[in-house]
Amino acid sequence: MKKWLFAGSVLFCSVLLVACEYFDQTNDVKKVKETPVVQEKSEVKDPVVEEQKPEAEKPAAQKEAERVKLGETIGNDQIEVTFLNAYYTDDRNEYCDVKADKVLVIEYEYKNLAVENGFSLFEGIHYQVYDGSGHLLKNYPSMEARYGGEVSIGRSTTGSDALAVIGDQTHYEIEIGDVIVEFDLE
Repeated sequence: MKKWLFAGSVLFCSVLLVACEYFDQTNDVKKVKETPVVQEKSEVKDPVVEEQKPEAEKPAAQKEAERVKLGETIGNDQIEVTFLNAYYTDDRNEYCDVKADKVLVIEYEYKNLAVENGFSLFEGIHYQVYDGSGHLLKNYPSMEARYGGEVSIGRSTTGSDALAVIGDQTHYEIEIGDVIVEFDLE
């Protein structure tokens, strides 16, 4: 058991180190239907996140986030993401210290349109999930959470994340860039 726990910790740390490359940048994701696919070869950008602008260059008023539903594809000229489904699971981790009244599982699909070094989608880095009260949901170690993997240009994959829900929540929002994916569960 200790060997598996150690191996899982090493794998998690490796994935986290790779994902940290994207951490110090801001998000720029739009609904795909409204964003033309244009690839500029002279500039390499993170597919979900762009470089932060100094305060002087930022617009005075922050624009309101676009709201979409589960199943709608969002993205930019480098990636497309579709949050496919959300449901509660009875799966619980007896060794987990995270308190969870419910465990929410979110299934997604993403496609790499133009990221030359491959792309992986990570909850907490590329997107966050909030309950109806505006509280950030925390990751929950569940057997139903599946890492999608890194995909090369033109390829796609699916994955899922499990999140701890505290209280009797029914409304959720996935924030990815300047888009919010809304859904309700009973």
